[in-house]
Amino acid sequence: MMKSRLGFSLVELLVYAGIFAVVTGVLTGILVVGTKTQTQEKASTEVNQQLSLILTTVERLVRQSSLIEKVYEGTDEGVACTTFCSIKLRMSDASLDPTVIRSDANGVYLKQGAGQEATLTTSRVVINSLRFTKYEIAGAHATVQIDVTLTYNSSNPQLAISRSLQSAVARASAATFDADLLPNTDNTYSVGQLAPDLRWKNGRLSGDLTVAGNVGIGTTSPTGVLTVASGRLQVTGSAFPTGGTGLEIGHNGTSGFIASVNRGTSAYKDLQIAADTTVFTSSFTEKMRLNSTGFGIGTTGPDRSLDVLHASNPQLRLTQTDGTVYADFQTTSSGDLAINVDGVSNQLVLDDGGGIGIGTATPQSKIHIEGASGWIIQDEQDANATSTQLDANDSIAIYNKANKLVIAFNNAGVITYLTIPLDGSTTTWTQSTTAP
Repeated sequence: MMKSRLGFSLVELLVYAGIFAVVTGVLTGILVVGTKTQTQEKASTEVNQQLSLILTTVERLVRQSSLIEKVYEGTDEGVACTTFCSIKLRMSDASLDPTVIRSDANGVYLKQGAGQEATLTTSRVVINSLRFTKYEIAGAHATVQIDVTLTYNSSNPQLAISRSLQSAVARASAATFDADLLPNTDNTYSVGQLAPDLRWKNGRLSGDLTVAGNVGIGTTSPTGVLTVASGRLQVTGSAFPTGGTGLEIGHNGTSGFIASVNRGTSAYKDLQIAADTTVFTSSFTEKMRLNSTGFGIGTTGPDRSLDVLHASNPQLRLTQTDGTVYADFQTTSSGDLAINVDGVSNQLVLDDGGGIGIGTATPQSKIHIEGASGWIIQDEQDANATSTQLDANDSIAIYNKANKLVIAFNNAGVITYLTIPLDGSTTTWTQSTTAP
């Protein structure tokens, strides 16, 4: 009769233990590999999701922006973008303007308007680099290229998964603003560019324009507060505002021309005009001035409706359009007024002694006629001289009437008429207090 076995032999036990160890090792390896693979997939998913978030956010905001203002390194707008860049966008919504996306090794951040800065990425990733490159396209909207590299944040080198992504996006809308467009630094940035030319086409404002420097119209090198090249400066309007002095207009580049308005604080005052090579300087030689009293030529203070001043023999000339006939009104060095016609001097002279010279520059009496044709022609008069025309201080009138030469003399209010017949009927003179 056989005995039953109640256990394993030593050999069997060793065999079973070996099989169990092998199976356990295989299962443990499978578990470790599976866990590692799952962790790596999770890390890769996290990096990809963060890349996608960064890309979609930048693309959306760039498309919505009114202006891609600039890209720069970190938070310093004066440093060129290299590794951890920022992009500044202008938005039409005042509450979102400006919008800034920036980065550093720890994350990517978004700040819109006066709101708090938000972190777009999580602590599970490290930012290796985020670069923005702005491209200006002539006649089209600007484009931004995005280059970003992220790494999963882990001390395990087997989980140091990195991913890179490159994309580009263009601004979709025109630049429109419903609030003030302000630079973040005073007296630093420009609108447009001089060399090479990047110019805006037209500009229109409904309010005031204030410029601290010079303005050039038709020139890129203004030398005055307002420099106009190759054109006219026209000032129109119902009235100038009160206050201020000076308006200079025109310059031909050779001899020069200037018209300067000099006003007081509350009313129009003087118009100054000069023509010399020192125009638009403080030393220009004034030629004409118009003020509330009159128009002055050669004088800065006219006190007549027309006041002409010249250092030597000032003249006023009247000329026909063809230039063949002219008359000069001239003061002489002796203080006389001479009228010269067609180059003939001293045809009429009024000297400072009260004499009138016709054909002579030196009248020897109140009326002095000199020359081959020294005639006085007096047409016939219909009326006699009266006491209202002749005062009682020995005044005299000579005229002709009814073929008679009449000399009327007023002596203390009594008029005596000396009459000489001119028809040849008699040579007798008659004298009477009765008018002929």
